[in-house]
Amino acid sequence: MNRSNLSLALVSAALFAGACATNPRPGAPQPPPAAPIAAPQPPPASTPATPPSAPAPPGRPTAQLGDGVRWLRSAAEYRAIAISTYRAADDAVTNAAKGRSRDTWAVVLDADETVLDNSVFQRDLAQGDAPFSEELWATFARTRSSVSVPGARDFLDHVRELGGRIAIVTNRWSNLCEDTKENFRIQNLPWDAMLCRVDTGDKNPRFEAVATGAAFGDGETRAVVAFVGDNIQDFPALKQSLRDEPDSAFEAFGRRFFVLPNPMYGSWQQVPAR
Repeated sequence: MNRSNLSLALVSAALFAGACATNPRPGAPQPPPAAPIAAPQPPPASTPATPPSAPAPPGRPTAQLGDGVRWLRSAAEYRAIAISTYRAADDAVTNAAKGRSRDTWAVVLDADETVLDNSVFQRDLAQGDAPFSEELWATFARTRSSVSVPGARDFLDHVRELGGRIAIVTNRWSNLCEDTKENFRIQNLPWDAMLCRVDTGDKNPRFEAVATGAAFGDGETRAVVAFVGDNIQDFPALKQSLRDEPDSAFEAFGRRFFVLPNPMYGSWQQVPAR
């Protein structure tokens, strides 16, 4: 998971009576003080109110309470999109399974924000005083308390019913793999192979292991008929540079590739804003 962050800093303690003020990060640029006026006024539109902080290491967030977390946890639109995405994936898999023998095909899914919803961790992190750390994330993951993303369980159950194999390819480190498996069991989420990160975050070798059968320990080749993820890197050979390609480069999306919304973090934070 690629995560980064911007720290919010309000820059005039007396702008509004009763408003909360937050100190900017040390070394961050601050807007100039407002000129004396008769009544408190907000800073002019040209004054940056949220100077950017140094980016977090790729794949890891720092504490932030933002609209992304609120939207994912609160918006009806999020549930609608997630359920719609899984319904579209289900339709595609149902069609792809026609004429195929059982156990000759598979689907690949990411774990976090694709099958497991970890937004409560993002919420609690933002409301606390400590920035993100691997220790905090590991502590949360070991609670095995993530709930399932809307639509995920029905999709996985139907894949099993149709005779397909389910491979979860996640960049959770291998020391959290057993906790991840147990979280899936607690949520009644079926899976056949759980491929956690051992060294590189590049998922392509693990995608290949699913196709060759190495992921399932039987060496039987299988057609991977669908990929589901929340990050462009959850799909074979794709990166954020895809955004600059013509529409034809997105041909597989909605047919074999299915992407879920994640406005909280991702590799998109590592590319220049437009």
